[in-house]
Amino acid sequence: VSIFSPEPSGKWQETIIFPQFYLLEFSSAGKYLFNKYIFGGRDLQLWPRLEKLSDWSLNHLHLSYPDAPSRARFGSVIVLEHKSHVQKTKFSPSDSHLLVSCTTGTVYIWGKNEAGEWSIQTITDQCAPATKPCFSLSGLHVLTCNPSMVGILGRSQQKDWPLKGMIRQDGILKAYFNPLSEHEVVVLSRTENDNMTNITLTVWELSDAGTTD
Repeated sequence: VSIFSPEPSGKWQETIIFPQFYLLEFSSAGKYLFNKYIFGGRDLQLWPRLEKLSDWSLNHLHLSYPDAPSRARFGSVIVLEHKSHVQKTKFSPSDSHLLVSCTTGTVYIWGKNEAGEWSIQTITDQCAPATKPCFSLSGLHVLTCNPSMVGILGRSQQKDWPLKGMIRQDGILKAYFNPLSEHEVVVLSRTENDNMTNITLTVWELSDAGTTD
């Protein structure tokens, strides 16, 4: 696995960071690398990104025999465990929270404390089976949806995520936060009536402003 970064000259520098194949992706703010595709696994693996990519470089090593410091860096992985198989993952814009949906429809919201330790803040299946859950731009709210319902969770002062609102609508195809407004949810739905297909785009407003991420 390699990361490519631009040099002042405009050329791209390759930094080899893993001696074996991983399907990795950066988190929203780029503070973590994580294995995006779990292939039926229940554990999500995160690697904190080092301040300098060169500190993680294996360019000078034989890939089959990394030295002890390099092996220690590979061992710095953070493992987040779930009771069912992971399906989708999404970091908040600040990387301080992590949203995980599982194949059972259960949604986990993980939070990170000031010491950088991760713990589960909420487990919910109120909108199961949930598909493509996401954060709002501020990270204050989480949206989950299925073909008949949209659920909006909001972060509280107690650092949990109670249900703030629910939208019931038939034939929901997609739901997402309006990128220009923190408290608006756009819902796209399709219904059949007398052999006619009706496509509806509805904008809902969330009145609770919540707290900061």
